[in-house]
Amino acid sequence: ARWPAEDTSPVEICDWLAQLYATHTPAPHRKTHGQFFTPPPIARFMAGLADPLFGDARMVEPGAGAGVLIAAVAERLSRERTCSRLRVTAYETEPALRPLQTLALGYLRHWLQKKDIRLEFEVNPEDFILSNAHRLRPAPLLEPSPPDAGADLIIANPPYFKIPGN
Repeated sequence: ARWPAEDTSPVEICDWLAQLYATHTPAPHRKTHGQFFTPPPIARFMAGLADPLFGDARMVEPGAGAGVLIAAVAERLSRERTCSRLRVTAYETEPALRPLQTLALGYLRHWLQKKDIRLEFEVNPEDFILSNAHRLRPAPLLEPSPPDAGADLIIANPPYFKIPGN
């Protein structure tokens, strides 16, 4: 596969990396692990459904893959010019995808920097649900919320492998 042109959009970079991964990863492995990569038009559509982000925003992607949903939100932010800093926590349990995701988010950081938006990101190798299970328990009435209690946006696709075809 040819390396994308220098001015390629972040969403297209993520898609290119996802296709590269899919080409070199057996289909049964991808299916077993629920690895179905979001096409760019769907990623951009989903990003358009989110409420606007302002100022210093925090975003979480529970199963980030190559980062296409994060990139789609960032592209939208670059057009809206309402957000000056985006802090992203991307969860991905597949070891082979994490370097691709880091590459995609690094490209995105460079791309956003040209548009005066600061991107900070963390690629978390844990399972999103297991690492956040403590948040599902009822909190005691007087217990303060933890400092990282929320995100301005959580964006994710459904777990396709758990949805029956019918």
